[in-house]
Amino acid sequence: MSKFNKEQKIEIYRKWKDEKISISQLSKAYKMNIANLDYMLRLIDMHGTNILNTRKRVYSKKFKEQTIEQAIFGTKSDVQLSLELGFKSIGMLNNWLREYKEKAFTSLLYTNLNNFGGLPERLAEAVPTSLNIFLCVFLKSELSILSTLVCLKIA
Repeated sequence: MSKFNKEQKIEIYRKWKDEKISISQLSKAYKMNIANLDYMLRLIDMHGTNILNTRKRVYSKKFKEQTIEQAIFGTKSDVQLSLELGFKSIGMLNNWLREYKEKAFTSLLYTNLNNFGGLPERLAEAVPTSLNIFLCVFLKSELSILSTLVCLKIA
């Protein structure tokens, strides 16, 4: 999606809201991805045009953890949660979730390897130990399948 300034975004929103121009027509006219355009319009519709005044925000670790927990265990979709929290794009929450899952898998893998003497102590200390129960159960089952396959191949 091309970068648009605040005035252009408001103009697009007004055309959609007041002139009832469809999202697909606006998408073609402004050469925007339909999903990104739809998200932007819904965000402005929910929070008003003042949402466009906010600068890049830095989120605390605690806020990120709470948001990830809501995304995993909550009943709202990622898009709905992102809209309610006022994120400028759906990509922010998706990136947080992807990073969380990657770190959880890496942590679980290293923890299990260390229990069998397969990970250097210095590296094991650097790996975070807190894991989400949901991911832990899922990844443990995946890891047990992999370790069984490795044992069969070695034997």
